[in-house]
Amino acid sequence: MRQINGRSILRIARKFNAEIAASSGHILLIGATGTGKTTILENLLKSYPAAYHDFQTQLPQPGELEAGRVFASSPVAVVDYIDFDHATARPLIDLLRTCRKDGCRLIVSTMHMPNIEALSQFSKVFELVREAPGKGVKMIVPGQLQ
Repeated sequence: MRQINGRSILRIARKFNAEIAASSGHILLIGATGTGKTTILENLLKSYPAAYHDFQTQLPQPGELEAGRVFASSPVAVVDYIDFDHATARPLIDLLRTCRKDGCRLIVSTMHMPNIEALSQFSKVFELVREAPGKGVKMIVPGQLQ
């Protein structure tokens, strides 16, 4: 597995996968650029069936975050990178609100903690934080003692 900040993130990826398997709600993965969000999500997709939507380099276009497109191939979808501060996040927040009752689930990555409206839609939140130089990355659960 790829190294982030001088260390493999395989242990973190395995822990994240176990957390996903043990829960049923929406999941939010937060981390600065280069903390391994996409690497962890790619590892998850190797063993966990989910549709993958990559918005790292281009904002979602109108209609791209509608349930019929996001969940076209699976009741679970990964949205790899959404900027909750941008207006294009509104359809995702609406989707988070409505899709759970339809048996669908979202796993979303972002760089910044979203506002309370968006945050309240997630059952679990994980944050990736760089350790000291060369010491890798740690995964924390905001609000929990580490």
